[in-house]
Amino acid sequence: MESMNVFYNHVHADDNYIYATYWGKEPWDDRFGVEVPIFNTIHVFDWNGNLLYKLTTDKSFFRVWSDPVRKRLYTIDMNTDEVYYIDLKEL
Repeated sequence: MESMNVFYNHVHADDNYIYATYWGKEPWDDRFGVEVPIFNTIHVFDWNGNLLYKLTTDKSFFRVWSDPVRKRLYTIDMNTDEVYYIDLKEL
C-alpha cells in the first residue's frame, strides 16, 4: 500500500478470497445518531495477501458478506438499511 494510514471497516472471507470494505481515512465520529460515512470500495485479496481487485460501487455500504452458492457478495447501506449484491460471476 502507498500509505500506512489505511483503514478497513469490515472484512469477510470465503474459500477463495478476502473481502474488505475500504475507508482509507482517519476514523469518523461513531457516536449514536452520527451518519455513517460513505464506503463504496471493496478490496479483494487472495489468501497470500495479494490485492487482486478494487471494486467501486455507486452505492454506499458498511459491511460485506458472501454467498458461495449464488456467488454473490452482499452489502448493506447502514444509513438506509437497503441490501445490495455484487454478482461475483461477472468479475
